[in-house]
Amino acid sequence: MESKIEIDWSLEAPEPTLIEFVPNFQENRKKEISEFKKLLAVKDFSGLKKLGHNWKGFSRPYGYIALEKMGKALEKAAGLKDIELCESLFHQFLIYINEKDVKMVEASRPT
Repeated sequence: MESKIEIDWSLEAPEPTLIEFVPNFQENRKKEISEFKKLLAVKDFSGLKKLGHNWKGFSRPYGYIALEKMGKALEKAAGLKDIELCESLFHQFLIYINEKDVKMVEASRPT
């Protein structure tokens, strides 16, 4: 069961009052890479479900719309104990976080 999360970069903008907190939010998501990897390695579906639930709950205001979608998908996949889909979402998460870094650098450049 493959679930590709579509990213519409035009929607990936934080609420104005949170702009200054986005770099810290991004760093915290990068720290979750190793946690996500560990949870997959031991097939900790409860932990994966919680991680997805957290993303679903707090990503949108920071302009991480695709991460919110990944969170919903991860929460569901973990609930179904679908390790292949959880692994697919992990790889999508890695690509997304790296692309988000690039977008943040581009946005910070003077025009």
